[in-house]
Amino acid sequence: FVVSVAGGAPQRLTWHPSADVVRDWTPDGSAVLFLSQRESFTNRYAQLFTVPVSGDQPTKLPVPNAFKASFSGNGERIAYTPLSEAHNQWKNYRGGRTSRIWLYDRDDHEVVEVPQPEGRSNDTDPLWFGGTVYFTSDRNGEFNLFSYDEGSGGVTQLTRYDDFPVLNASAGDGVIIYEQGGYLYTFDPASGQDTRLSVAAPADLMETRPRWASGRQFLRNYHISPTGARAVFEFRGDIVTVPEKKGDHRAITSSSAAHDRSPVWSPDGNQIAWFSDASGEYQLMVAPQDGSVEPRAYDVEGAGFYEDPKWSPDGNYISYFFRGPVRAPEAGGPCLVPRFPLDRPYPHHAHLLRADLDLQPGLR
Repeated sequence: FVVSVAGGAPQRLTWHPSADVVRDWTPDGSAVLFLSQRESFTNRYAQLFTVPVSGDQPTKLPVPNAFKASFSGNGERIAYTPLSEAHNQWKNYRGGRTSRIWLYDRDDHEVVEVPQPEGRSNDTDPLWFGGTVYFTSDRNGEFNLFSYDEGSGGVTQLTRYDDFPVLNASAGDGVIIYEQGGYLYTFDPASGQDTRLSVAAPADLMETRPRWASGRQFLRNYHISPTGARAVFEFRGDIVTVPEKKGDHRAITSSSAAHDRSPVWSPDGNQIAWFSDASGEYQLMVAPQDGSVEPRAYDVEGAGFYEDPKWSPDGNYISYFFRGPVRAPEAGGPCLVPRFPLDRPYPHHAHLLRADLDLQPGLR
């Protein structure tokens, strides 16, 4: 298929049931070079074809078998690897399928091989720039970018990564682009400099769009009020209360950009506490159960994830679990009590927070 870079409907070019794999454009952009096993007597080998972008029958090239390939700038020569690559499965492979690069002349059918060191190497991703062939190779350890000058016959190493390989090199608009360590880089043959790219990929992000949502599958933690007249639920990251029989539903929070979780009623039924990451880090929130006053935020000790808040019977403390290291308490500070519940997969710690030190008036 071909498709405009501006978008639109793709145009299909090949119809054979065998896999057709794109390798390059012809230098004038009129046809696509691709790999196919459509005429191979065995699935061990594939061959090169071109197909016009205007639509027509593919043309087979007089190369017995190939795997990766690219045209020279004038279209008179093809740099290609003859066999599929075993080093993708076996690092530092040096067996019979060691990858080589051959330079094929379309006029006289002469083939020249890019020289390899003693002991062989895997050379792949051949690219042309003028009279220079660029490729990736593991001849000096990890895969890096190299160049081969036909005039001198010399091979030069251009990048020197030793942590992760240079992968999937290709060329266009005067530069080479490749992947290394999970990043994209461009290499400028004129200056010999490589530059890491910052890539932004816009997406539809359907799940982040505002929308109505309903269903019991979104209910998480809940707690029943001391009188039993209402219950508080964690619903899709918000805190809501509902009556047992009569009354209105109350949204204590409406925070699409935050995760409000683990709500619990106070012993006197006047307040609700929960955890929220609205600030960027989890805090303990306390608000009147009718939602009439903005919630008060408390920075909590510990680190990681917090859960299972519980009020003390007198309403002066709230205990909770968190996953993280335990710090020794300062004099007069909160009491940290390490606990390791047997029914939990990881050690948790219990923490008691004095909750009545700076509550807003009327909340107790």
